[in-house]
Order: sequence, then structure tokens, then C-alpha cells
Amino acid sequence: MAPYLERAPAGTFGPIDAEPRLAGFRDVFTHLDSPDLPGRIGTAYAETFWFNDTFHTLQRRDQLVQYFMSLQGKSRTTVTLLDVAVMGDHALLRWTMRIEFSLLWKD
Repeated sequence: MAPYLERAPAGTFGPIDAEPRLAGFRDVFTHLDSPDLPGRIGTAYAETFWFNDTFHTLQRRDQLVQYFMSLQGKSRTTVTLLDVAVMGDHALLRWTMRIEFSLLWKD
């Protein structure tokens, strides 16, 4: 069990699939190389939000679109959705991201 789950009160975090409102997030993160990614992000994300992946902290939808579009064709990006805590209209989605870059001078 993940250490943060051991510290959280029972029922704080649940499976992503148990929350139908998060279907758009699953769609975004399973289609990161899709040409219609901006539309998918527009459907899943509010205009303003908080996104942090260690390298970037973003707060606007257009920033997130630009970030993920800049990765297309330059890296292999996979996201694993771990769990979610939902409080009314707010959701804290926990995930891991792996980005593999090719070195430009190596094939």
C-alpha cells in the first residue's frame, strides 16, 4: 500500500473508475499523442486549475495544452492514474508520469 494511503483516513482516496466525472481525465491521459488533444483537455479541465508534475506548475488550460502539445513527437509520455479524493466539486487526482526523451545527437 502506498504510504500516503496509510496516513489518510479510511475512505479519503478511491479508485478513479468509481468517479464518472473523471472520465475526461482518463481520456486525456490515455490519448496524449492524439491530434485532438486540445479538445480533450478543453472537455476535461476548467479554464483555471492547479496542475503540478515536478517540472511545471500550471494554472490555465491553454498552458496545459501548450505543454502537452510540446511533448508530442519529442518524447514518449505515459501517465498512470492512481486514485482520487473528491470533495464536492473539487477533486484531487493522484498520478505518476513517465517521460522518455531521445537525445538529439543519438538515434
